[in-house]
Amino acid sequence: MKSEIELEQAILDILNKIRSEFPELIKYVNEMPLSVSRTNSESVSTKELEAYLNSLHEVYSAYSKTHS
Repeated sequence: MKSEIELEQAILDILNKIRSEFPELIKYVNEMPLSVSRTNSESVSTKELEAYLNSLHEVYSAYSKTHS
């Protein structure tokens, strides 16, 4: 499992890739909620970051198959 820092960097990387290759997607990505379950700590769990990263990859992959 990746660390929180690695996941955050991977999220930034895919967001930058989306911005550069498909800027029209950003308005939809900005509407994608990062599902956060608050527990004793106010930080986002690595599972939530990983789920968000996976959803970004899914959006990128699906869109890139139909748009060039």
